[in-house]
Amino acid sequence: MPRPRVRFEVSAHHCHVTTQDTAILFGRGHRMSVLHPISQIGQYAAREQVRVCLGSGEFYARIVGPERPRTQVEISLTEAKKFGVDPPTTYFGNRVGNRVMCRIFGPRGNVRRRAVIIAQRHIHADPATAKRLGLRNAQIVSVRTHGRRPTTFHGVVVRVHQMFRFRCHLDTDEGNAAGLKGGEWGTIVVGK
Repeated sequence: MPRPRVRFEVSAHHCHVTTQDTAILFGRGHRMSVLHPISQIGQYAAREQVRVCLGSGEFYARIVGPERPRTQVEISLTEAKKFGVDPPTTYFGNRVGNRVMCRIFGPRGNVRRRAVIIAQRHIHADPATAKRLGLRNAQIVSVRTHGRRPTTFHGVVVRVHQMFRFRCHLDTDEGNAAGLKGGEWGTIVVGK
């Protein structure tokens, strides 16, 4: 039986915000405006950006909407080293203790949050696809890339939800290491 394949997407740093923090950063009643939809159902890159200050530096980050239950800033390991911070490597929704404080500035206000993570590489899967491929929520798999710089990424967590489309998400460090721009196919390797 052939091994399952998944399409890669590569994400640069970005920010998710709560409804409460949106009101502080952009003003009460502000609604995010869609710059363009992204692959996951109902999600989009917003026109709004914020300035994030952490460690020894700062950068601008696009907000990915809609609003989330918790504010979160996702950066790469290279950026963490550049700014002199050591955030946990985890995935959205994981309640791991976050020790990295940042300040997020919008046009109307700012917030201080322990909200910085390096996103763990992960696969989004809808329940039907997960069942068909024998994958389950929170399962750890490997994904092999193909092309000029073949690489196998280990420790890829599978996340299953009815609103997910089947994709493997990497950050820019991982994408660059494997020579990926996004849109390429990889092979899922289930452990022993």
